[in-house]
Amino acid sequence: MSVLLLCALAGIGGTALGGLLAVVLGATSQKFNCWLLSFAGGVMASIVFFTLIPESMEHAGFVFTLLWMIIGIVVVMVLNYIVDRLTGGEEPTLRIHRTTDELYHTSEMVGHQQGMLKSSILMFVAMALHNVPEGIVVGASGSHNMQFGFVMALIIMLHNIPEGMVIAAPLVAAKFHKLKVILIASLSGATELLGGLVGIYIGGVSDRFLALSLAFAGGAMIYVTFCEILPQSVIMTESRSSTQVTLFGIVAGMLLAQI
Repeated sequence: MSVLLLCALAGIGGTALGGLLAVVLGATSQKFNCWLLSFAGGVMASIVFFTLIPESMEHAGFVFTLLWMIIGIVVVMVLNYIVDRLTGGEEPTLRIHRTTDELYHTSEMVGHQQGMLKSSILMFVAMALHNVPEGIVVGASGSHNMQFGFVMALIIMLHNIPEGMVIAAPLVAAKFHKLKVILIASLSGATELLGGLVGIYIGGVSDRFLALSLAFAGGAMIYVTFCEILPQSVIMTESRSSTQVTLFGIVAGMLLAQI
């Protein structure tokens, strides 16, 4: 039960806080949102390379870790392909979005409020899918060592704050009720509980299964960071600032890993 509470802290707590910030700050600038996502991406990359992968290799070796990391990358790549097809119609997949309208898939929609609602739902689905492997990390880590699980939950919660803001931003712009905005944002993190249950089961079976979950989730997070967050941020800010913020995120991740 305590491990599931960590999953709730990481998922629901992080996205709810992001939704709250979006409500308080209002319609933040595109550049500010990109900086938040880039920082969170740097934190996530740091924790994958300096914590998850070394931990997995310690329990199962290099080849096993590499294999399941690749599987994690491929699985999220396929999920993103499906989301792109659902949201982009006949447009080429893997395209880079140049504006927040394109990122939220609102440029093809008619009606401001209806478009904003649909865009938020699409982002909700995408974020919910991405949160499953994060829940696996917290569940597996917590079942192995509660202190390690708490650190993972804290880092993933930080990562989920800008994701909650991304979901909430279109709803804030469309003048939805503030409590509804926060609730919808927080629900996207609820899938971490599902991932947490899987992680608890896998992590409790053996050290090898723990290594599997860490490597798989690490691959999934690396794909999201380097194939989604960073390319989008560079294009949308039209400057090096997003990658510079990512470097600070990497440093912050290293510091958090020492807790």
